Amino acid sequence: MENLRRFLFRYDPETSIYFGHRLKADFAQGYMSGEAGYVLSRGALRRLHLFGFNDPYLCGHDLSSSLKFEDRELGLCLNRVGVIAGESRDGGGQERFLPVMPEGIAPGWTSWRQYSMSLYFKPTTRACCSSSLISFHPAGESAFDLWEFFVHRLRLFGYPMKPLKLPPRLDFWAMHAQLRYWSQVVSDNHG
Repeated sequence: MENLRRFLFRYDPETSIYFGHRLKADFAQGYMSGEAGYVLSRGALRRLHLFGFNDPYLCGHDLSSSLKFEDRELGLCLNRVGVIAGESRDGGGQERFLPVMPEGIAPGWTSWRQYSMSLYFKPTTRACCSSSLISFHPAGESAFDLWEFFVHRLRLFGYPMKPLKLPPRLDFWAMHAQLRYWSQVVSDNHG
């Protein structure tokens, strides 16, 4: 939650934007993986409610009943109502929303084959994920307990941790320049 809060702090919640692990699709901006989770801004939720859920021709009549491909259908609907798919990777291009558990990309594991359709992520064992990781999947109750222990209770001797500051918020012009850029992004995953 702390990393999610820090990541989202820069962005205006009224802007129509959403974040997650982006996958390729037959529409330009793709969609966010449901397995990695996604987060919608207040502005995106407003557009989804006002336009998407009230027009079956715009977003399809089975948007809420299609559980198998809910992430793709929601991504298509958000695209149609003008919600921008934002960039979720960190400055080094590493994922913050991971659609598998981190050990899933260890040498010899084949979990990443199913994500060959991924729009951006090119997994390597050295650069599995961002140091500001937000989510991973699948995780049972015991995994959450273990991660909670490592993140919040384990202290390393001789390694003081300074609290990070929140990044500055984007002003109106910077936010809209970022949205224009993201709306024109083309995949860098050519393989």
